[in-house]
Amino acid sequence: MPLDARELGQRLKKLEKSLKQFPKDPTVEEVHDLRTRARRVESILGALGMDSAGHEKKLLAHLKAIRSRAGKVRDLDIFTSHVVGLGTAEEPECIVRLVHHFGFERHRHAQKLHSAVKRHSAELRQRLKNSRAKVKTDVRRFSKWKAKLLDKG
Repeated sequence: MPLDARELGQRLKKLEKSLKQFPKDPTVEEVHDLRTRARRVESILGALGMDSAGHEKKLLAHLKAIRSRAGKVRDLDIFTSHVVGLGTAEEPECIVRLVHHFGFERHRHAQKLHSAVKRHSAELRQRLKNSRAKVKTDVRRFSKWKAKLLDKG
């Protein structure tokens, strides 16, 4: 399966858009999408060998900080869904208190996530834009190199 420069660039662009539009009180889905998109960008840059360059290295460092913050929020979302799934047959008071506690902690971590996104967003989006152009160039260069090898062989 050949590399598609446009598809890889779109993955980076989706993360840019998520960072730009990230709300103060994100939903479960918005946190999940942010984490997933950040992980995909990390994988793309790693697979293309771009994770050791200075520009991308800084991009990945900021992404890691945001992804770890999002991970804490996501963990609390998962915990809450599991606890709610237990039902309230036995000791409903404990489950309600636990869900309440998870809600409080989620809100606290969501605020920290929003703060981190707000703090790093402008720089990250610019770095993503630059990396997107670099990814497209590198993939096209690789495709031309591969075509030359196949023509000779």
